[in-house]
Amino acid sequence: LEELCLQDCQKVTDESLKHIAEGLPNIAKLNLSFCLSVTDTGLKSLAAMMSLRDLNLRSCDNVSDIGVGFLGSNSNNSAGNNSANNASGGNNNNTTPAVSPLT
Repeated sequence: LEELCLQDCQKVTDESLKHIAEGLPNIAKLNLSFCLSVTDTGLKSLAAMMSLRDLNLRSCDNVSDIGVGFLGSNSNNSAGNNSANNASGGNNNNTTPAVSPLT
């Protein structure tokens, strides 16, 4: 499995993201748009996913720049190379859709 769309899944939580990161390490594209229970803590789990290239956090109102920064904190994660510029959460008032390549 390389792509996973969980758009508008209200029951997706940070714990869910931990299990995704551990159990599906080859995910390259992940859509979490409108997953209102996802927070910065969940993104910390995703930072370990070496294959993650495309992350959609549109309208994830509980994700801040700090959470996006976790993606950039692991230099071995290619998603982290440009994550602060290309992924966007809900707290930055960005109205542009956040499906963007992270590489």
